[in-house]
Amino acid sequence: MRKHNITIDLPGTYEIVDRFGLGPNGMTQKFFSNELMRIADGYVPFRQGALKNSATIETDGTAINYNVPYARVHWYGKIMAGSLPKQPTEKDMNYQGAPIRGHRWVERAYADNKDAIIKAVESYMRNK
Repeated sequence: MRKHNITIDLPGTYEIVDRFGLGPNGMTQKFFSNELMRIADGYVPFRQGALKNSATIETDGTAINYNVPYARVHWYGKIMAGSLPKQPTEKDMNYQGAPIRGHRWVERAYADNKDAIIKAVESYMRNK
């Protein structure tokens, strides 16, 4: 029986991440963040739209930020009480448009739409 040696030269992880734009500042990373922000829009708590309309993406594409003073309170979704500084209670906030709109909106949007987001990113990468 003959033995054969086969050498496969595969690119390193960092080279793959860089080639496909998957890391910070990568075009695929930025596409993913934009797609997630677009889909999460319908999950953001909404009264007059200030929280929803404050969404921005970090310049390197790695985070979605909501830039209003009360964003953190709504993210956790607990009623605040007491004197300043107020403390969160165990009581959940009630949201107009619930159960879609509400706390931890980006996480829930991703969980509900993961397959569609992955498909969109794959399509973006194929057409890049």
